Amino acid sequence: MAINSFSTLKTAVLDWLDRDDIGDAVDNMVSLMEARLYSRLRVRGMETALSETIASGTITLPSDFLEFKHAYLDTTPTVALEFKPADWVQKRYPTRTSSGRPQFAAVDAGTLIFGPYPDSGYAVAGTYYARPAALSVSNETNFLTTSWPDLLLYGTLVHSAMYLGQDSRLSAWEVAYDDAFKRITSADKREGFPAGVALRATAA
Repeated sequence: MAINSFSTLKTAVLDWLDRDDIGDAVDNMVSLMEARLYSRLRVRGMETALSETIASGTITLPSDFLEFKHAYLDTTPTVALEFKPADWVQKRYPTRTSSGRPQFAAVDAGTLIFGPYPDSGYAVAGTYYARPAALSVSNETNFLTTSWPDLLLYGTLVHSAMYLGQDSRLSAWEVAYDDAFKRITSADKREGFPAGVALRATAA
């Protein structure tokens, strides 16, 4: 059976575990797997465009925001924003009233703050990594169920061992999960370069 949806993922997990009495628990296993996965995964399938306008010196970030890839002031010419820790912005620009055109930005408690404090309602554009909506009976698919079902399967099986108790297959599932994670990130890097451009290997 192909794994290409939330329902088929659940069925595969139950088949691998040879259990038919923990269907509701598998929902929690999938949720825990997603929490672990999206704490690290940053690939093109998660990229989402940002287009917002600064109001009262800040921008409220989308609820699915995980991390910025890049952002810039959508002016003529555009101005790339350099990201810094929030405390760096607050210390470097303690005057939080109209000061000038922003050069720096920081994520702070669900908002984007700037330094200097914006002197106008600048338009900000860019790209951020969004957390995919949780898999469920009302949201059966995403880019991972389409292209990387093994990553979802092995990640869920790892969490099944934590729920059901020690399983001799846990170390094998961890290895398979790590391998799938490395393959998706490597494939993503290759897709980001034109054909014929060599990638230099970096130390893990």
